[in-house]
Amino acid sequence: MGSTEAHAARLPGGAALDAGLVGAEGVLAIQARGMELSLEGMSVLQGDTYLWMNHAHAAMYGWDPAALIGLTWRELYTPETQQWIETSVFPLLARDGRWNGEAVGKTREGTAVDIELSLSFADGTLVCCCRDISRRKANERRLEDSMRALDEANVRLQKASQLKDEFLACMSHELRTPLHSMLGIGELLGEELAGPMSERQKQFLEQLMSSGRHLHALINDLLEVSRIESGQLTLNREPVTLQYVLDVSAEMVERLATDAGITFGRASVPLELMLDIDERRIVQVLVNLLTNAIKFTPRGGEVRVEASSDAETVRLDVVDNGIGIATADQAALFQPFRQVDSSLTRRQGGTGRSEE
Repeated sequence: MGSTEAHAARLPGGAALDAGLVGAEGVLAIQARGMELSLEGMSVLQGDTYLWMNHAHAAMYGWDPAALIGLTWRELYTPETQQWIETSVFPLLARDGRWNGEAVGKTREGTAVDIELSLSFADGTLVCCCRDISRRKANERRLEDSMRALDEANVRLQKASQLKDEFLACMSHELRTPLHSMLGIGELLGEELAGPMSERQKQFLEQLMSSGRHLHALINDLLEVSRIESGQLTLNREPVTLQYVLDVSAEMVERLATDAGITFGRASVPLELMLDIDERRIVQVLVNLLTNAIKFTPRGGEVRVEASSDAETVRLDVVDNGIGIATADQAALFQPFRQVDSSLTRRQGGTGRSEE
């Protein structure tokens, strides 16, 4: 007599069930019960017709399993999806014996449902496992819509930024042309080439020139910020001494400090200390910081430039004993056009550029 091999079926919890005790029919019953209770849809088809289907499969499409037994799989798909399955899926299934992918099904009420399919085919029998992925696909579509809306918003912002740059360039030209003429005429009047002026007239002229220069500086500030934001600002680096940078910056602000009754001082640095920088931009930043310090330092105060260096870097510090900035307001530093005191009655000028 031949030997008898023991067969065991594994029950929930890990216990083994001896097939010799329950018989082959018992094992099949257990397996069928497990498939019926599965949260994933399962079905078996012979040709195009459903032979068996668990509850999860039928529920995905809004059907009762008994109602679909004996019907074709086409009941669950639109004509367009049926054609796609027949022309694109079935040839691969016949060649490979299996296919995994996604399809759009049709519920009993006619609404669409996104399904993930896993198909196996052998000897004319088709086994289908499926999962409802409608929620995931809806989230993906929402994400795609959000990304599309974000792209469209970016395009609009870029267009608005371009229009802003064009507007600033146009307004700069329109404002600078008459302003240059006004300042030029003012300089001629100040030289008294058109005749002597009284002290009162000189005071009026100085006020006019001061306002004109202030307006010219504001226009330049706006254009500078526009160039930086558009990436059109280029740095022209060249060797220059630190002493020269400090000298040029000091010449621009010493008169302002004297008129404000403020003591101005600067560091003494080695004459041979060379920097590889864009001299005009560094001077511009340093002058802006110094001017800002002078504006907010009371009469009798002090503003000075300190310098320190190592083998790789040079550090410049603008130090003053002015009103300072409260800790709560420091978060607004270096934000373009933000000022700590933005009230209409503030005494100091400026555009609120980040380097001011």
